[in-house]
Amino acid sequence: MWQCIKRAKHGKEECPYCKAIPEEILEDCFVQGYKILCNDNRKVVENFLEKIENILKENTTETMVSKLEKDKKKINKKLANLLELNLEGKINKEQYTEKFDNLNVELLKVEQRIERLLKETNRTESIKLRLNKFKSLFKNIDIMPKFDKDVFECLIDKVVIGEIEQDGTINPYIIRFICKNGTEIVKTNLLL
Repeated sequence: MWQCIKRAKHGKEECPYCKAIPEEILEDCFVQGYKILCNDNRKVVENFLEKIENILKENTTETMVSKLEKDKKKINKKLANLLELNLEGKINKEQYTEKFDNLNVELLKVEQRIERLLKETNRTESIKLRLNKFKSLFKNIDIMPKFDKDVFECLIDKVVIGEIEQDGTINPYIIRFICKNGTEIVKTNLLL
C-alpha cells in the first residue's frame, strides 16, 4: 500500500482526504500513463533520453582516476627515494619522519579520492544499464506490457495522488506521476 508521506508521518489531520492505494493500482496506472507518454510525446521522451545520455557521456571519472593513479605512483616513488636517502644517511631521522608522514597523508587522500570516484563510476554504470533498458522498452512496439521498477525509478521523481479542483472540490481519484524532467503523466478516474 502507498499513502501520503505527510499522513504517514503526522497523522490523518495533516492529510484528511488521503486514501491508501494498493501498489498494484499504482503500477497499473504507471504502465498506462507510460504508454500514453510514449505514444503522445515520443519526441519529448527521446529528448529526455538524449539529455541523460549526454550527461552520462560527459562523465570524466575515468580520466580523473587515471590521473590520480599516476599521482599515486609518483608519491610511492617519492617514498621509495625518501627511504633510500634515509638508508644512505643523507637525511636525518626527523627529516625522514616528517617527509614520510606528509607523503603518507598525501597518498591516503589520493587513495580515498580514487575509491570515491570508482564508486561514482559504478553508480554511473548502473544508471547507464537502466537507461539502456528504458530505451529498449521505449523502442519496443508493445511498450512496457507490465510494470518495470527500473523504468519507474529512472523516469519518475514523485507521485501525487488527488488534487483540489478550481471550485475547491477535492478529487482523490487523480494520480499524477512527475517525471525527473518535469513532464507529468496524469491518470484520471482512479478507482480505489
